[in-house]
Formats: sequence, structure tokens, C-alpha cells
Amino acid sequence: MAVIVMHKMMGLVMSGHGMGVGYTWEHQVEVSRKILDVVERLWADGGNIAGLVNREDVSSHTRFLCLRIQKRSNYGNGVLERRKKINRERHSLRCDVELKLSMARKMKDEEGFYYPHNLDFKDIP
Repeated sequence: MAVIVMHKMMGLVMSGHGMGVGYTWEHQVEVSRKILDVVERLWADGGNIAGLVNREDVSSHTRFLCLRIQKRSNYGNGVLERRKKINRERHSLRCDVELKLSMARKMKDEEGFYYPHNLDFKDIP
């Protein structure tokens, strides 16, 4: 999520032009209020745009519509399980977005902050 403006620093860290992890420790970052306002507006409108997760769950009422099919096969159960899995994944992503937004809201009035020197970059491609 691009609420915290750090993508330029990450590019320098990953390309080797910076000082590696020390670069993030020594340079201040800040929350972009314009981007935060846009993301909050998109999130309030239900998400599902610009890489945000949909705030609504997938309906699982189709189980009742598939009773005849379910008697003949496990198709109905498979559909229901896939929908439950999607809903669990969406819940996890919604929690992640809410956590990031709450941190950005708290930090938006700060003139800048620093990332710790022991920040882990292993999962960044």
C-alpha cells in the first residue's frame, strides 16, 4: 500500500545506490496526506479498486441452490469451501489494510520518522 512514501528509498536500497539498510535508518520518511486521503476515500467506498481488497464477503447462499447437484456430487461442497476460503483471505487482507491505515493516520501529523536499522527486507523482490 502506497500510503507511506518509501518506494523511492526502497529502489535505492535494492539497487545498491544507497547505503543498504543503513539508508532507511538515516533518512526520514513521512506519510503523504494526499495519498492517505485518496486511500481512505477508496476504502470508505468499499475497496475493490486500485489493489485494495473488497470489504464485502463472497455470498455463501448458493449452497441452498445447489442441493440437487450436491446430492449427486461434491460440487456444492467444493463451491462452499472455495467461498469460505476467499472470505477468510479477504478478512486477513482487510485486517492488514486497517492496521496500515491506522498507523498512517497516527503518523500523518509527524513531520517525519525513521525506520529501525534492523528492518527485514528478505521478502522484497
